[in-house]
Amino acid sequence: MTSSLQSLLRTSMTSQPSSSTDTPLSLTEWAQSRINSLYELHSTSESAEEPESTGAGTKFSSIFAPNAVIYHNHSQISVEEFQKEISQAFGAVGSNVEWKECVESPESKENSQAGIVAGFLHVTRTLKFRIRASPAKNNTFICISAKIEEDPTFDADEHGDHRRITQLFHTSVSKAAPVHFHTVKAQEDSS
Repeated sequence: MTSSLQSLLRTSMTSQPSSSTDTPLSLTEWAQSRINSLYELHSTSESAEEPESTGAGTKFSSIFAPNAVIYHNHSQISVEEFQKEISQAFGAVGSNVEWKECVESPESKENSQAGIVAGFLHVTRTLKFRIRASPAKNNTFICISAKIEEDPTFDADEHGDHRRITQLFHTSVSKAAPVHFHTVKAQEDSS
């Protein structure tokens, strides 16, 4: 391997977030990983069972505070209602979450583990049925702003993290992905 390639690999490996429990995730990393897991959890489920019975209830309780205030499309809803709203994605066989922009505002210089994270994301879900030969897709465009607090009274997640979303503004719109029909051009008679 050339020295420049080795240097590039070393740089890219060290710039990735550490999975060690000694180095907690930044606000942005924490929010993105938790929100991604919500959409992945609900799109990979093969059944239409209640979200609580598929592990979604446990996932929601490790992300949201019990008394979290949630505004979905500018209407206040409970955590349970938000869980049902997200779980409407049952039946999808896969999802891809792409973050467009994300910013964070830590609570203070001393406490960078709590604060506000805001961003835009695009969720593409692949559905079970097909249109012509291609799987149907659905696009969801989301704008979020989440207030994240760290509180030792919250149960720790699997990584020992006590952070939860205590306030969420979630604006979303879903659209079916456009279907592209490939047309075959008619050949003209050369006579």
